[in-house]
Amino acid sequence: MWSEGIVSPLFNAVLDSGCFPDVWSEGIVSPLFNAVLDSGCFPYVWSEGIVSPLFKKGDVANYRAITLLSSLSKLFTIVINKRISSCCDKYNTVSDAQFGFRKGSSNTDATFVLLSLVLHYLNINTRLFVAFIDLKKIVLISSIVMLCGTV
Repeated sequence: MWSEGIVSPLFNAVLDSGCFPDVWSEGIVSPLFNAVLDSGCFPYVWSEGIVSPLFKKGDVANYRAITLLSSLSKLFTIVINKRISSCCDKYNTVSDAQFGFRKGSSNTDATFVLLSLVLHYLNINTRLFVAFIDLKKIVLISSIVMLCGTV
């Protein structure tokens, strides 16, 4: 990670300059990413990161963990995400009920769908059962169970 302080700004400057278009196709990045894909092994150093707490509005104890990762790791995951997303879009494999982590979808969309369902069931005088589950501490609880064997 120590080299990240030098490599990342240099790498960004090269990409932003537009002077080296072959850095993707013939240069450094494409062969490196293809080697990672061909080997099936994600470089361990790309998984290392610096975790920093970021204060969110509200309660003093309301923090969110932000992990600073390698620039190459971020670029690689962006490329993979775009490929997977385009494949899912092409073959229509993601449900319309999936709102999280989808481009063009948000909590507002999910709220609108829920409101529409509630209004529909009110109009036809039928019960609608809805469950709201808060999963924000699930990672902490599952980590404790894995480490200690109990909560």
